[in-house]
Amino acid sequence: MDHAPNSQEEAASEFIIKSSSKQDAEAVIAASSSYRVLSVKHNIYTVKGLDYATIKAIAPSVSAQQNLYIEPQSNRLSDNPYSKFVADSEANQPPVNLQPPQQQNIPPALLGCDLQSEQRPLVKLSVINGVLSQSPTMNLGETVVFSSAGSLGGQSRASIDPTGLMGPIDGGNLSPSTIEEVRWEVITPSGSKISKDIRKGLELEVTPDMVGLYTIAVVVQDADKACDVQLGRFMVTHNPEIELAKEGDAKPMAKLEAFTHLARIQAQQAWELATGQGVTIAVLDTGLHYNHLGIKFNLAVKNSERFGQADSDDDGNGFPDDILGWDFINNDNKPFDDEGHGSHVSGLAASHIHGVAKDAKILPVKVMAASGGGDVASVIAGVYYAVDNGAQVINASLGGFQSDIPAFQAALQYAHDNNVVFISASGNSRLDLSLPGNDIYPGELDVPNLVNVAAVGVDQNLASYSNFGLAEVDVAAPGGDRGEPLYSLATLNPENVPFIGQGGTSMAAPVVAGVAALMIDANPSITPVQIRRILMSSGTQYAELDSVVGSGRVLSALEAVQNVQRVNIQSNQTLSF
Repeated sequence: MDHAPNSQEEAASEFIIKSSSKQDAEAVIAASSSYRVLSVKHNIYTVKGLDYATIKAIAPSVSAQQNLYIEPQSNRLSDNPYSKFVADSEANQPPVNLQPPQQQNIPPALLGCDLQSEQRPLVKLSVINGVLSQSPTMNLGETVVFSSAGSLGGQSRASIDPTGLMGPIDGGNLSPSTIEEVRWEVITPSGSKISKDIRKGLELEVTPDMVGLYTIAVVVQDADKACDVQLGRFMVTHNPEIELAKEGDAKPMAKLEAFTHLARIQAQQAWELATGQGVTIAVLDTGLHYNHLGIKFNLAVKNSERFGQADSDDDGNGFPDDILGWDFINNDNKPFDDEGHGSHVSGLAASHIHGVAKDAKILPVKVMAASGGGDVASVIAGVYYAVDNGAQVINASLGGFQSDIPAFQAALQYAHDNNVVFISASGNSRLDLSLPGNDIYPGELDVPNLVNVAAVGVDQNLASYSNFGLAEVDVAAPGGDRGEPLYSLATLNPENVPFIGQGGTSMAAPVVAGVAALMIDANPSITPVQIRRILMSSGTQYAELDSVVGSGRVLSALEAVQNVQRVNIQSNQTLSF
């Protein structure tokens, strides 16, 4: 079986297939060059080496559509100073934006370069020890050695692109007589203790100290101060053993003053009425730091697998030993968060310390990689997995693709048919989603159980980054801003920092997901359609939101729970207060 795609090019080589017939699906798989299992129960796979016509010729009843890559909701490389100096992902391209620059804006390794020179030396980024030769992902604790040239000093080395992001790397052998200096810069995930100092020399050895996305920049400078820069990116992951909470373990607590989102939505008052007890929230994201003391008491543990036979699919769902969710990126039963986004999101929804639904359970479903990106097929698989494994709420702080994919629509309809509400982040591009060409999915899919969420800042106005649209975005909730981020769980880091601040519609969505869990706790018979209606009618109205968000309100958890308790839920799904 193949790995999940790491780029749009990789995703485009796959077709998502779904069939009501196991035999037909297996026939297509047999003809493919490689495949991924997304759901055995629902006969969903991705296949490579086949085009649409060939798939339909093999099995006409099989639905097939090209996979898509989902970029991170926000720019994970915003702290990468080279992002504005590199023209594109092709090798040996000159830096861009090279008008006479402000000195303080130049990436450190480019200081001293003649950035106007059209005559540049050539640099090739090579990996010596082959750690990344098969995949752009390495495990925490491994060491990788980079070289600045594919051929230097008469010794030839195979030159590869560690991530497939830079295209083919051909030619460009360095001549020691023309190169004055080789400089290296390592751009690390936030929290890493790796030195930010510029290193010099022909090779660079790196031992990552935390999970996440790393960028290696190598700059060669000749005697005329002309420079060339080459980038390589790789992801670092980790799969620690799951350390489940035991009966009698003390729950750590923290002062709630730092978690300002709770007061802003009146969550603590709502806890007097409901806490999310008995509700499971599936978080489709980069995974979860499941051993974090702030979440390990809120895990949706599956005892049939926990106490079953090792390496066995005890519950028959097609995912062996899935004690705690599933990792669709690496196809294993340890959905650990190697980026940080998923842990932050999960804690906002349901942590006994600061989660909106402090007694709800989290089902982590890893559908995004350490880069923060992922593919549509994995997310579709995650929806089916979440529904089939007991989730009543799904949070998806992801998206950005602009195609209405029928297989995604079908997955959300399956969630609706099984009484599961789907909470989506609207996106962080400050787009008016009502304008032609500004479609952002999955938040704009036309299904009745979907709630699309915008973010507001401290002033209760639409956050500077949030997407909006009167018919496209349903509710608004605190998402954080520079002055007041939302604090939640950090993933594994060298300092063991437990909480970090972030902002985005990615943060607003799990706040809403937590409120939905409180509503279900308060009235278990409520349906997704009714949850959406009550969410849109609960909270404080703001004139500034009336024309940009469907509800025109900033959500109140207290009011939503009170409305649920007052509502008369009738068989025809009308609501009366």
